[in-house]
Amino acid sequence: MEFFKELEEKSTGMKGFMVMDDLQDLEESIVLTFWERKEDMDTFYKSDNNALNDLVEKLKPSFEQSPIRKDYRVSKFKVQQ
Repeated sequence: MEFFKELEEKSTGMKGFMVMDDLQDLEESIVLTFWERKEDMDTFYKSDNNALNDLVEKLKPSFEQSPIRKDYRVSKFKVQQ
């Protein structure tokens, strides 16, 4: 969570995030990030992003396996008001 708090203070184009912990396996989490533009996301996830690389290195001992990045396209999103 500290990582995201630090990101909020920088101008990355990230609009928000969601961390979901698996109810059956407390060791597993899914992180969703929300971006202003696709270009902002692509820049952030480049392999030369030291902030992201430093986080992964710092957390590596607690990973059962390396994190997997998957890209999705939102086909529908609706929130009741």
